[in-house]
Amino acid sequence: MNLSMIWQLLIGCLLFTGLKAQQKISAAQLKEDLALADKALQEAHPGLFRYTKQAAYTQLVRSIANGLTAPLTEKEFLVRLQPLIAQISCGHTKLLPAAYQEGKFLYPATNAFPLRLYFEEQEVYALESYGEEKGIPAGARITRINGVSMQKIRKKLSSLLPADGVMQTGITATLNRSFNSLYAVFMGESPVYTIAYEYKGKKHRAAVKGITAEIIEQAIATQTTAAQKPFELEWKGSTAWLTIRTFMADKEQFPFEKFADSVFNELKAKQTSNLVIDCRDNEGGIEDWGGYLYSYLADTNFRYYDRILVNKKDSFSFQRYAWLPPFYHQARNLIQEKDGKFYWPLQTYLKELPAQQNRFTGTVYLLVNGRSFSVTSELAAVVKQNKRAIIVGEETGGNGYVNNSGLFAILRLPHSKLQVGIPLASFYMNSDPVNGRGVVPDYKVPTTITDILSRKDPVAAFVLNKINTSH
Repeated sequence: MNLSMIWQLLIGCLLFTGLKAQQKISAAQLKEDLALADKALQEAHPGLFRYTKQAAYTQLVRSIANGLTAPLTEKEFLVRLQPLIAQISCGHTKLLPAAYQEGKFLYPATNAFPLRLYFEEQEVYALESYGEEKGIPAGARITRINGVSMQKIRKKLSSLLPADGVMQTGITATLNRSFNSLYAVFMGESPVYTIAYEYKGKKHRAAVKGITAEIIEQAIATQTTAAQKPFELEWKGSTAWLTIRTFMADKEQFPFEKFADSVFNELKAKQTSNLVIDCRDNEGGIEDWGGYLYSYLADTNFRYYDRILVNKKDSFSFQRYAWLPPFYHQARNLIQEKDGKFYWPLQTYLKELPAQQNRFTGTVYLLVNGRSFSVTSELAAVVKQNKRAIIVGEETGGNGYVNNSGLFAILRLPHSKLQVGIPLASFYMNSDPVNGRGVVPDYKVPTTITDILSRKDPVAAFVLNKINTSH
């Protein structure tokens, strides 16, 4: 499930001024907040030790606590606590400021890094300048910032980002989306940035001024303000192109099941042979929507989820500090205990279900990338397990077998006011385990800096060419 809606519900009561965010919190209070965060994670998180050993986790908590010897601001405490969140290796577990707002920097910045960068698997390139200075050309390979190599910067920031398992595509996607904010918090701000870069075989250096976070936020908002439907069907010749930008939308305004019914009725009426489902940049949302879409792809009866586990059946000791789903306390009584594990039974797609009568029987292409997360990764996992689509693009950013999501506890630490988003359920797919990896595409087609600058879509081009040459 996408956390954005939950965070937005909390914004009204969690807005603090920048001045308050800079107030110092005593070391004793910080240690209390750390202990509470640790307790909440151990009580509630269903996959806390899936990718990290308990001893390593405990040692890190102890190390952080030992380092809390002087008062810190909220921001400084977040920097100390972030390695613990990253070590869990769960992309749904979040640590956010008290005044977090979707689409904004983690914290206000006066001298933010002024370039928009593009991270490929190995190299980093300049895309554009957010500020007035335009000295570094688009496509230049950035090698150093303030004397520090991009390899070291990338390694440090990547080590602090929560991501499912061992996947790097999701981390790369996060760097592409949030590098300027992350750099300001974890690397620091600078009035002037010295940038070393290479362009057309020659090495260069440039000094560019830092800019405010607001300038970057406005530029990003302008780039993304174009009104787009969450899902739509288009036609590229005789090929049906179904774009699903998110599985999270207003159910009244955008009823997904009704939309899916109309799509597959149209495909059947037109006797369509090829269907492309574009789920790139789709970070997930409502679990049932992924299952419902698969019911039109399945060629026989199917089970989508294998099991859903939670960490405990009784109440949480930290709940006085947390927001919990309104129905959570009543729902606890429905949790089933078996062999020392706690199972959540209320999910339609745990059962064996029939495929839709209007199921699609032609060739399906599923497009994914590093931002294909949560529900999208679940869909990709089941599609791949049952060989119901040719998957093209990049490895998904979400785990291809199990993820922690669904219900969430939003813990508000009493002294620092930091928010810890803790998923309460582990969703196991009815597919083979993948050892911490995402869903690996059948055809890996990366998008390079050259593609971005020339406004080309190599993934779409690959699929359309494959369809055209298969006749």
